[in-house]
Amino acid sequence: MLQYQTELLNLNVEGIDITIERVTNIDELFERLIAKGDAHEDMQDERIPYWAELWASALAMSQYLVQSKIDWTNKKVLEIGAGLGLPSIVAGKLGATDVTVSDYLPEAVDFAQKNWNRNNLHQAKFITMDWRNPDITLAADVLLAADIAYERRMFEALPTAFKALSKKGGTILLTEPNRGFAQDFIKELANQGFQIEKRTMPIELFGLKQSVNLLIMSIL
Repeated sequence: MLQYQTELLNLNVEGIDITIERVTNIDELFERLIAKGDAHEDMQDERIPYWAELWASALAMSQYLVQSKIDWTNKKVLEIGAGLGLPSIVAGKLGATDVTVSDYLPEAVDFAQKNWNRNNLHQAKFITMDWRNPDITLAADVLLAADIAYERRMFEALPTAFKALSKKGGTILLTEPNRGFAQDFIKELANQGFQIEKRTMPIELFGLKQSVNLLIMSIL
């Protein structure tokens, strides 16, 4: 059985101190996936272990959550494709009390829960969910989606997921690291019944500077 090698990252997100545990032997996770063979369902569905790393899109969303001064009172929060769970943790630190953290891989959910607990937060819900088959009972006032549109094949299902998992009048936050192939999808969202405000967030992570697109969306 593969043992995860990890390290703790001490982050300061707009004045909020947070500790995140991430996996450092990610190459071994990739090798284990490839070893399953092309016919295995994990390979067929391309269940690549992106969840194990902390990405700039998660940091950008987290910074925006602090900057936005959202009133979290009575707000139901749901993060999809949460990975290590940084945006959810920031929401919890800012006062969100009804938080559900989800990913379609159980390993990611386990790490997100460990990271949540590591930061001495109140109780939250942690579930395994594939947002391509959304559970409408989880519809939230604030829907967090950090870099979940990292492959073209995911774009088709996203508008349906957003509509199913966002309450009427709710806010949907999507971040992605300015990938060229994502731009047509972002434009198409406006034709799918979404009101969109787009911002560019400059991020520095692990010594690398990059720009992340932040979409602040609501359903028309």
